[in-house]
This record gives sequence, structure tokens and C-alpha cells, in this order.
Amino acid sequence: MHEKKCHKECPVGYYEDKETKECKSCISHCDQCDDSLTCNYCSESFSLYEQICTYCPLGYSSFNRVCLQCEVENCIHCSQKTTICDECRIGTYLFNNTCYQTCPDGTYPNGKICSPCLGEC
Repeated sequence: MHEKKCHKECPVGYYEDKETKECKSCISHCDQCDDSLTCNYCSESFSLYEQICTYCPLGYSSFNRVCLQCEVENCIHCSQKTTICDECRIGTYLFNNTCYQTCPDGTYPNGKICSPCLGEC
């Protein structure tokens, strides 16, 4: 029952309370849940992080609406996979999907990335 009407299933963002047989609201920005405390699937533009639907914090990226920690050290955003870094923490440089404190030989700091030297570095 939702808004005093009987339904076969609760609408998106609601779950069926097993005792009262009423549809009750999921947590904020949650499309699918089993109770009022946890979420199974977040609304569009939000991702599941520590049982709530939110934007992923630095060092995490959204994959299928779930925040997963980037596996690359000093990475603040990864894409495609948790092992491919797109952006590094301030003070580190991105080169070949990895974050470096100092750029590897044959490269030089160029903003937030390490660029290949055209001649000798």
C-alpha cells in the first residue's frame, strides 16, 4: 500500500514493510532498498558509499553506481577500472595512469602531468 492505494509492488524509492504491508521510503537518493537504513541501488547521478547514496569522495570513482576506491596510490579519480588513474593528488604527477612524486627519467613536470622530453631533460 502506497498513498492509501494497493499496489503489486512499491514504486521506485520505496520498500514494502513486511509487518505493515505498507510502502515506506528508502533513504535519500535511493531507488531500490530492502529497509529504511540501507540501499541496494542509487538514483541516477548518485553512487553507493558506506551504505548511503552520495557523490564519491576523492580517491573513489563510481562504477555501476557504487563508489570503489582507486587502487593507484595518490590517485583522486580513476576511470574505466580502479587501476587506471585520471587525476593525481596535488603535489604528484600523472604519467601512464600512475601518480609520481617526481617525474620518471625522460619526462618533466608539465602542470599536473609528466610529459615526455623532446630532447634531453
